[in-house]
Amino acid sequence: MAVRFKEETGINVELNLSNSGQIQEKLMVMLMGGMSPDTLEATMAYLAPFDVDELLEDLTPWMRKSGIKESEFPAPFLEYGRTEKGALVGIPYQLWTYGPAYNETLLLNLGLAVPTPGWTWETLEEIATKATRIRPDGVTESLGMNWPIYWTRLHPLVRAGGGDYLDRRVNPTRSTLLSEGVIRALSLIDRISERGGLDGSWGTQFHSGKAALSFNAGPNVGERVLGAFEFGWLPYPKGPSENTGGEFTPFYAMMMRNTPHKEEAWLWIQFMAHNDRNLRRFYEITQRIPGRIRIAQVFFQELQAKNSTIMNLYAMMTDPTSFARYSEWEPYMGIVDEWARKALVNRSVPLQEALIQADRLINAKLAAGE
Repeated sequence: MAVRFKEETGINVELNLSNSGQIQEKLMVMLMGGMSPDTLEATMAYLAPFDVDELLEDLTPWMRKSGIKESEFPAPFLEYGRTEKGALVGIPYQLWTYGPAYNETLLLNLGLAVPTPGWTWETLEEIATKATRIRPDGVTESLGMNWPIYWTRLHPLVRAGGGDYLDRRVNPTRSTLLSEGVIRALSLIDRISERGGLDGSWGTQFHSGKAALSFNAGPNVGERVLGAFEFGWLPYPKGPSENTGGEFTPFYAMMMRNTPHKEEAWLWIQFMAHNDRNLRRFYEITQRIPGRIRIAQVFFQELQAKNSTIMNLYAMMTDPTSFARYSEWEPYMGIVDEWARKALVNRSVPLQEALIQADRLINAKLAAGE
């Protein structure tokens, strides 16, 4: 992208890349050393330790000056790039999401019906149970489902159960892990795991054709399975609550407030987030969903020509219960991950005990102001 940007503008962009887990630390070091970048491309999750109103430029005047309308971007994700003071500090140039998918080939070979939109938790549990085939000698022939046991991947299920991890998104005060909705949702996973039907990884068994369902299916599933079996996407199954949406992770193009190169930085941000040709080239390479609505529609239309069920994933963008990842919760959710894996993957502690321990540790962390 930097090469194409220089060809179009004559401006050279020096890229300073980082592993996502090191962005916070690296940015702090750069700021302390007086080596602040001009722009930043990241999710809002990585900016939790910073005062973003002081760190980042309000892009609203720049958009107005360039004639870029806010309506060109999905409203929930644009709003997530806005601070409590009303400054728009980031433009979503790409989105990532995931959802349910089914292995049609495996289901039909097992004599099971392929799930359809409108399916429920009961249907999910029935399929996952019947698709789990373990021989008497202990060899697993097929698994019910792949569901990565991480708080992010479990979040849509928890919300569909009518629960949530903490009492509020911003400045949470207490854990709600012991609420009925959370227990109800994770108990569904627990029952399937107890029967041997869970792959708790990022998708090993599904991509190899041995799991009937996946709950980690992004737009790039086709590239992962390479035609090994027929598959399709689904919306999330209906649970006890009205929440049926999924989780999105928007990635933002942002400008540092103290940059001496504001005009150049804004040109680069426009190139990242608003240039149609560049956005199309970007999604062709990465299979990430473009942040600009018009190009996102083209992206899904092209995928629809290959597999019509991709529109179930697209529908999550307009589902009013879909949500952007709660980046504010990152400091506490490692505790959820640790205890959820102990209960649901390793099965070293009962689910109820795992939730009690995670609840206790998170509340202690919150009480200490950490």
